[in-house]
Amino acid sequence: MAESPGKTTLNRREFFSLGLGTLKERVPLQKSPQSRRNRRPILRPPGAVSEEILGQECTSCGDCVVACQFEAIRLLDHRAGKYQGTPAIIPRIQPCLYCEDFPCVTACKEGALTKDHLKMGVAELDSRRCFNTKGGWCDACFQKCPFSGEAIRLNERLQLEINADFCTGCGLCEHACPLSPPAIRIVPLEI
Repeated sequence: MAESPGKTTLNRREFFSLGLGTLKERVPLQKSPQSRRNRRPILRPPGAVSEEILGQECTSCGDCVVACQFEAIRLLDHRAGKYQGTPAIIPRIQPCLYCEDFPCVTACKEGALTKDHLKMGVAELDSRRCFNTKGGWCDACFQKCPFSGEAIRLNERLQLEINADFCTGCGLCEHACPLSPPAIRIVPLEI
């Protein structure tokens, strides 16, 4: 078998005899450009301005984090690159509970969070993975949705449907999904 340029070919015996440390030296791990393209967009707190403006306006002060009584807002770490230190919501850890007075927005003096638009995203259902479309029964997302019956509905076949007009992108549905990864996820809005 001919080796491709830049590619190391090992047989089974060589692979196991090298050990993990030697293997890492011999076959360096490379990030695929495709993996960067498929990275999930960042879910921002209510009222977040566009990514471009947020990157300029946010000072990483953390005032929005402190103001969030439910600890839903987190500052991104070094893996976020140029967006390190900017606020995000990770629904699987803690969804946004959409406080009535939006203390996170009020706390932001820089203008990275405003009351111009408070919708964060829209739920997207992967019906191929959802229990309801596989003949099982689960309505965890429906039960947790503050707008159940409007944002998440059960149709006549008792299958879930998303109505983007009513969905705020809070992430309660994603947080409630028993599957890992969840069958329902929040897709952030592009502003």
